[in-house]
Amino acid sequence: MIAYSKKRWTVSILFSIGASFFGKKVRMKKTPGKESELRGLIIKKALELIDKKGFDGFSLREVARELGVSHGAPYRHFADKDALISQITVEGFLILSECLQNAFVQDVSPVEQLAEMGRQYLEFALAHPDYYRLLFDKKKYVNTECLEGDPESIAGNATFEILENQIRKISPEKTPEEISADALIVWSSVHGLAMLLLSGNLLHKGFSRENKEALHGFAFERIIRILNLPQT
Repeated sequence: MIAYSKKRWTVSILFSIGASFFGKKVRMKKTPGKESELRGLIIKKALELIDKKGFDGFSLREVARELGVSHGAPYRHFADKDALISQITVEGFLILSECLQNAFVQDVSPVEQLAEMGRQYLEFALAHPDYYRLLFDKKKYVNTECLEGDPESIAGNATFEILENQIRKISPEKTPEEISADALIVWSSVHGLAMLLLSGNLLHKGFSRENKEALHGFAFERIIRILNLPQT
């Protein structure tokens, strides 16, 4: 009886271990490298979902499901959806900055580089409409304020400085205040075109995404005149 009881007890323990191993997800030991990698994957997947489905189809649970991880995994890196969106905003400004930097690849005049920056900006906005709207209308999607000194503000200001530096290269004699004002006029003009094209509100004027190049050239010529920038 004693031997039988010991045998049954041993079999029971082994069965329990096997069931817990094969029947449940095994928690792997977290390592800093893997956790950092997962954080990047979460941001990347969220960007893909925003581009594909817009914000209506975007949630932390959807991100987790797409990545094949537990629903709680994203919360190890982001307190909530707002926190993830804030980080996405930072990433967005970095991507936009890279797009603007593409204008400097060409060996052309500073004014022509400025025009190319405008084209790159429009391309980014039209290729990623939901993402683009998030960058400049964050309040529509989250419940938190973007304050000076926040990562989003720092990233946005750094992107704007690329434009300011280009204006400075074109007109080095201008004061910092004048350069900032000129950069604001250029940005608001191109930003306005992007928003109007995205909304389709220029269709009745004969402008659409298909002829955005002509529209940009038309607008940029007038920006040059208004700001009294050199033509070459």
